Amino acid sequence: MRLKTFLTFLLFLTSFSVILFGIKLSILSNGMSIVEEHKEISKEGNVVRLSLKSEPKLVFAIPPVERMDFLNDDTIRVYSDTTLNDILFLYFTRSFSWGAYHLLDLSGGFQSVAVVSAKESFKGDVSLCWGVFQNLSTKGQVSFLSSREVSEKSETLRSIDLGEMEFKEGWSEFTLLNLPTTWKKLSLLETYGDVNDQPLSAVAASEEPLHTDIPPGTVYVFDNGAFAGTVNLNGMTKGQKLEIIYGSDYDIRGSRVTLKEERAGSYRRRTVKFYVRNYGKETRNVRVIEHIPSDARVLGSDMDFERIAADKIAFSFDLEGEKTITFEYTVEFEQR
Repeated sequence: MRLKTFLTFLLFLTSFSVILFGIKLSILSNGMSIVEEHKEISKEGNVVRLSLKSEPKLVFAIPPVERMDFLNDDTIRVYSDTTLNDILFLYFTRSFSWGAYHLLDLSGGFQSVAVVSAKESFKGDVSLCWGVFQNLSTKGQVSFLSSREVSEKSETLRSIDLGEMEFKEGWSEFTLLNLPTTWKKLSLLETYGDVNDQPLSAVAASEEPLHTDIPPGTVYVFDNGAFAGTVNLNGMTKGQKLEIIYGSDYDIRGSRVTLKEERAGSYRRRTVKFYVRNYGKETRNVRVIEHIPSDARVLGSDMDFERIAADKIAFSFDLEGEKTITFEYTVEFEQR
């Protein structure tokens, strides 16, 4: 499986990053980077100096050669019975790493920056890559307004092309995204079973879609100039809208109670009641997300709802200050 993933990754690099001249650096999010560069070689002068140090000592040649010996960190001797002209070398280095950081201002917009650390100088095309070696589970922190579904695992490589860059040893920062947007504040209760007087989650939902892919990273949230918390954001795709849980809303508390559960032939029928109380004075926009069996059928509800996924229904409403709302729904599903 690892070999298959690795070969797929190399195929991506050679298929989508065709280099006629110069050198390309693809910096992965796991601290490893892949370098691609062309070298002209003759059989008489078969010693090649790479542009960067190779670590570990692993170099692929396209087309393949019979043998390569490392003379030092960046110099190799190439052996081949064929005429050596222009060869593409793919090799690895640990000289570069990067991370993404995001700023969410609830009274302003959303910014993303990438910070690259370089242990040696470099000049050429640079891409920041993520997604191949990561588990993309959201762990309840981030959902998408469009589908509200995030796959648990992905082998899809995503990248941002920074273009022609020159690095010196040290740190460099690049702006990836500056998204002016307004934010809708939500109070979210997401349940998997009965809960009692639980604070709802504070959610910021963007009004504007992303106009570029953004990588995973830490989000720093500010509300009216005050620091409101941090959250880990998974990589997102252009066109999606951000919806970020950044803390708890203690003014809004909710309970879920199973009123009854009974058998009806080969099916099970369940009736659930929700209580949501706004202890504050301002009207809040509330969303309740209930997880249900994927084959379930909602028989009735006091509140309008939306089936946002096969195993989720959502209730959305405004709740005035110092008020309580209650509602019930009944669901039927195949008995297990």
